[in-house]
Amino acid sequence: WKKVYGENHPNVATAMNNLGAAWDDLGDPHKAIAYYEQALKIDRNVYGEAHPAVARELNNLGEAWRVLGEPK
Repeated sequence: WKKVYGENHPNVATAMNNLGAAWDDLGDPHKAIAYYEQALKIDRNVYGEAHPAVARELNNLGEAWRVLGEPK
């Protein structure tokens, strides 16, 4: 994705979010968090704070941290 679209494209953020969700489903919230954070960084750069994509990633991060018992 990064080769096709570049580092800061919404499609890359979506791919990172989906990879995070896959790691969540596989029971590895630490890896999920790493992907969610990448997606969040891209979407904040592209859209700013007030966008549904940013809210999605913040929600996913919160849930992953909750599973770990480490609210952030």
